[in-house]
Amino acid sequence: MRIKLSVFVAVAAIAMVIAGCSQASAPIVTETTAPPTPTPAKVFVSETGRFSAALPEDPIEDVQTLPTSAGDLEVHFFTLEKENAIYMVVYSDYPAEVVAQSSPTVMLDGARDGAVSNVQGTLLNEEEITINDYPGRALKVRASDGQATVHSRVYLVDNRLYQVMVVIPGSADLPTEAEDFLDSFKVM
Repeated sequence: MRIKLSVFVAVAAIAMVIAGCSQASAPIVTETTAPPTPTPAKVFVSETGRFSAALPEDPIEDVQTLPTSAGDLEVHFFTLEKENAIYMVVYSDYPAEVVAQSSPTVMLDGARDGAVSNVQGTLLNEEEITINDYPGRALKVRASDGQATVHSRVYLVDNRLYQVMVVIPGSADLPTEAEDFLDSFKVM
């Protein structure tokens, strides 16, 4: 199932920040032959997640608990699977002591390294970014099997790590609505 790759990337990146997460193989993402007509975006707001993003339709929300060396970590997924892309916002709150004992650079490096290594991928591009003066990274990662490319923005906002990502098949160009989604993400 295509959605598992993006969930795996998100969980891998979160887990690698704390460390000690085991690797698994990534499922195959199939290539789409022709892009569908874009659906106009509407703003999705998560009061609990304290974020908003423009999406063609409301995402499906899911919460999973990930065991880590720092204890169980609750991971919140907001996922929308479309024909030409998978859109996700993922966030998790880290214990204050974990954040205090680290630095934003180290935590963002861990998120990046986890996402790349757990899909046995290649980091194609990385850029330092910010959101409301909080540090972040814009990443482009290609899965080692070439079946998917992940465009991700990762932000550390106090003790919350947000991952905003689009998974597209193969090396297809990023659809305009996917780029709009990444650009629309806001924290409240």
